[in-house]
Amino acid sequence: MKLYQYIKPFFTSYLLNYFISYIPFWGVRKFFYKIVGIHLDTRSILDMGCYFIAPHKLTIGKYTHINRKCMLDARGYIKIGNNVSISHQVTLCSASHDFQSPTFDYISAPIIIEDNVWIGLNATILQGVTIREGCIIAAGSIVTKETEPYGVYAGIPAKKISTRNKNIQYNCTKFAYYRNFRKPYFK
Repeated sequence: MKLYQYIKPFFTSYLLNYFISYIPFWGVRKFFYKIVGIHLDTRSILDMGCYFIAPHKLTIGKYTHINRKCMLDARGYIKIGNNVSISHQVTLCSASHDFQSPTFDYISAPIIIEDNVWIGLNATILQGVTIREGCIIAAGSIVTKETEPYGVYAGIPAKKISTRNKNIQYNCTKFAYYRNFRKPYFK
C-alpha cells in the first residue's frame, strides 16, 4: 500500500505531462484534465504541451485561453479568472524555496489572476502575486508583486509603464469556436 502512495502521484504526473498534454484533440485532453482535478469552467481552452504540477490546485474560469507550453505550478494554488489570455511559454510558479533559510525551506503562496488579463509570451508570475483585473503583462516580464487594475507592466522585475483602456469588450476564446467546434488558428 505504501509503495502505491508514492507511485500514483509520479505515474499520474508523468502521464499528464508527457502524454495527455500532447493529445491533439482538445475534448479528449479536457476530459483527462477534469479527471486529474483541474477545475475548468466552460469554453476555456488549454493548448497542447502545458506542464502541470499539483493540477488539483488549479482553477480556471470561463473563456480563458492558455497557449502552448505553459508551465502551471499550482503547489501553492493558482486561480485564473474569466476571459484571460495567457500566451505561449508563460510560467506560473506558486512554490519555491526560502533562500535565507539555512535549511532551504519550501515556501508557497497562491497566484491569483483576475478577469480580462493578458499575459504576454514567456512572462513569469511568481508566488504570492495577484494580477488585478484588466492588466497586461508584457512579453518576457517577471512579476514579483501585486499589480494595479488595468495597468500595463513590463520588465524584470515588472513595473507599471502605462494604463489600459477599461472598456474591454472581447472574448479570449470566441475566435476559437464555430458552432461549438474548435476552429484552427489559420484559414
